[in-house]
Amino acid sequence: MLNMKMMLAGALVAAAATVGFSSQAGSSEPMYFYYFYSDASMTDVVGFRRDVCTNGYVTSAPLLGQRTPYVETELVGMCPGYLF
Repeated sequence: MLNMKMMLAGALVAAAATVGFSSQAGSSEPMYFYYFYSDASMTDVVGFRRDVCTNGYVTSAPLLGQRTPYVETELVGMCPGYLF
């Protein structure tokens, strides 16, 4: 009887661990390309940067050019997140 209880407890622990891992799976996050313009007319691009997927997380690549308050974004993809 004690052996049966130990097997049942082990099965419950294994089931709980499986449920815990599946509920922690990462969700997809959008990645963008950012265009920085010289002024409010938004005609001259003076800088840009894009998001990248690094180990399942969205991170920013280095800025090339200048950052200004005049920015336009473009969706370039999705980062899948962690699968475990």
